[in-house]
Amino acid sequence: MDSFILRVNTVLKRLTTCPLGSDCEKIVGDTVHTCAWYLSVKGTDPQTGEQVEQKSCAVVAQAMLQMDTTKAVYGQITAQTNLAKVILHGKEELINSQSDGQHRLTKM
Repeated sequence: MDSFILRVNTVLKRLTTCPLGSDCEKIVGDTVHTCAWYLSVKGTDPQTGEQVEQKSCAVVAQAMLQMDTTKAVYGQITAQTNLAKVILHGKEELINSQSDGQHRLTKM
């Protein structure tokens, strides 16, 4: 118990390393060794829709970020497709109204 209290009162230095396959964060003596790829991830989980706020390895978080990017790209594609449909429908209405106007002019 005394060593725990001593460690809490000790000022720790921070050292960033990149040891793949080891702990993301560990205390060695008076230094906290942190992997350079250990990051804080905040946002929405693309699979569950729940808010996420966690620390994770960048390699692990990359899969979640790729899913989120893919979801955003599909959303943009859907929006562009819907816009193209609206433009095409408007163009067809314009052509039909112009052809109706030409028939009226020739009947006069």
